[in-house]
Amino acid sequence: MLDHLTGGRLEIGTAIGVPQELSRLNITVAEARERNEEIVAVLDAALANRVVSHRGKYFSFSDLRLLSRTLQQPSPPRWTTIVSAESARRAARHRIKISTGFNSTQVIKRIFDAYREEADAAGFHAGPDYLALRRRVTVAPTSDEARLYAQAVAERLKSFVAEDDRLNANVPDAPAPSGGFTLSGDEFITGTPKDVAQNIIEQCRAVGAGNFLTVLNWSAPVDEVAQAHELFGREAIPRLRNRVLKSARRPRRKARMTPHVATSHRVRSSQHGLSARACARNPSTSPRGEKWMGFASLNPSYGLRALVTIRPR
Repeated sequence: MLDHLTGGRLEIGTAIGVPQELSRLNITVAEARERNEEIVAVLDAALANRVVSHRGKYFSFSDLRLLSRTLQQPSPPRWTTIVSAESARRAARHRIKISTGFNSTQVIKRIFDAYREEADAAGFHAGPDYLALRRRVTVAPTSDEARLYAQAVAERLKSFVAEDDRLNANVPDAPAPSGGFTLSGDEFITGTPKDVAQNIIEQCRAVGAGNFLTVLNWSAPVDEVAQAHELFGREAIPRLRNRVLKSARRPRRKARMTPHVATSHRVRSSQHGLSARACARNPSTSPRGEKWMGFASLNPSYGLRALVTIRPR
């Protein structure tokens, strides 16, 4: 139904959650992973067949009919979160798009390379649109203010992930153990709107990601987070949009590229162009009638959240 209501713009995301969340439900990560795999299998079957029956460890039902069928066929785009090359390869085998963060850009590029390699083996090309980079962005009118806010963000996040048994010690030049992650300095993008816009572009280009998810001024007081959203929407998004327009004016080298969207403006990008989309608190920066993903939350413990999409081509 959502796919029809949005005119074919639904994108489905699934994730097992983090240990800090699961512990409140008395569920282990292993059990959550089993549940997630079973749910994804059911979802695959439901999207492919009109009538579905399932007998599993956690869920059982017979002759379930989904009405109506999704507008996008064979299914809407699918997303999941990952932290390792192994989980990236697993997602690629199911043709599910991936999002990740925490690790350094170098590690994330290796994770994305593993996804692209597995996608080639599975018979499809995984372009930038299949990949999303997620970072904590702290933005303020001045660099000094941003650094002050960012110190608090870093302390809160380090305290939060310290409870995650997948977290590895941050040892320089040491590869992360299988299945785990390291909280890298690259996770924190800090500065004025100009600074953060440039950093977002550089990191997305470095890893080959077509989507960028940001949590602005993470877990800060609501007033601070709302101010960050307004500033980001008013000053950072136009900079990203201008980068798209500048790219569109470059001479084309080979084949003509597919048009992409920069907020509410339609542009054509060059081989190295970018398209930017954003959902921010300012309605004038929100996309209209375009496919996008993201959410906003007023939960003080997490803060407002937004999505920006940077699509390298």
